[in-house]
Amino acid sequence: VAGDYGHVLAVGAGQGSIIATYSTSGKSVRAVIPVTVPAPRFKVTPPSLDFGSVPLRAAVTRELTLTNTFDEPLPISEVSTFPGFLQTNTCVSSAPLPIGGSCTLTVTFAPERVDVHEGFLRVSDALGETGYWLTGAGVLASPKKAP
Repeated sequence: VAGDYGHVLAVGAGQGSIIATYSTSGKSVRAVIPVTVPAPRFKVTPPSLDFGSVPLRAAVTRELTLTNTFDEPLPISEVSTFPGFLQTNTCVSSAPLPIGGSCTLTVTFAPERVDVHEGFLRVSDALGETGYWLTGAGVLASPKKAP
């Protein structure tokens, strides 16, 4: 499970728990909320993207393919990336995606600071959201050698 500034995004099928604790005046209340995440309605290949080391202010673009594995047309309503990654896609304009149909997700990583960047791609449809990990490292460019 990945934190998204107040939201929680599941990145795979399975079961888990969300634990919330509230404390005030020396007293605490703890709630455990069971969560079941169903199998995704579509497949994204590759299932995650690691952009590797990318020099600052350079941009690297990768393509993913989203395939409808659901038993009915898939009404994709939104595709978004967080944080530090950009995307374009043919999925929303192709919606509803027919059974077995595919569309293209194009993700760009252009680091602005030296650091490891972790984010995710979120695909939303009428039944929920599914997320995919994105990683990359912003590095200083190597100095050019004189001929």
